[in-house]
Amino acid sequence: MPPTHATERFTYRLDAIAHRAIASNDDLFVRETGLTILEVRLLRMIGDDPGTSFVEISQRIAVERTKISRMLQKLLSLELIHRENAREDARKFRLFVTERGQMVRARSDVLSDRLEALLLAPLPTEEVAILNASLARVLDWVSSSEYASRIAEVAGIPSPDPGQKDAAGGGAP
Repeated sequence: MPPTHATERFTYRLDAIAHRAIASNDDLFVRETGLTILEVRLLRMIGDDPGTSFVEISQRIAVERTKISRMLQKLLSLELIHRENAREDARKFRLFVTERGQMVRARSDVLSDRLEALLLAPLPTEEVAILNASLARVLDWVSSSEYASRIAEVAGIPSPDPGQKDAAGGGAP
């Protein structure tokens, strides 16, 4: 049976959990690391993908480009990351975590682990594993081109025929 109340919707619950957890924990992250949760996420993204660029980050994180830029400037000014000109194009920069940034990340990882355990405390260990696996599958699905096509179907928008010309007059090769 479909949900009858807005708060019974899956996306509402995901959004509410994320917002409430971040709001409850953000001040603690600032106190312990000097960074907000979003800034820590950015530091982690750079650490997990050394040499990533601003463009690559902006494609992966659901944050406005101006906010990403401000956060990067903060991480740079705190010497948690550094940037180098890209070999293939000197106008572009590649981002790397510094030793100091690695230490801040390590502190934030310990804090994140403790807070995540608290967040998931109502669930038995087996359910946490199932929830994590399920959420990973849903994230992969909503990130896929097939999902994007299916949204168009649900909305009643016909998917373009691969051989059909687009509005600009170009067609498939």
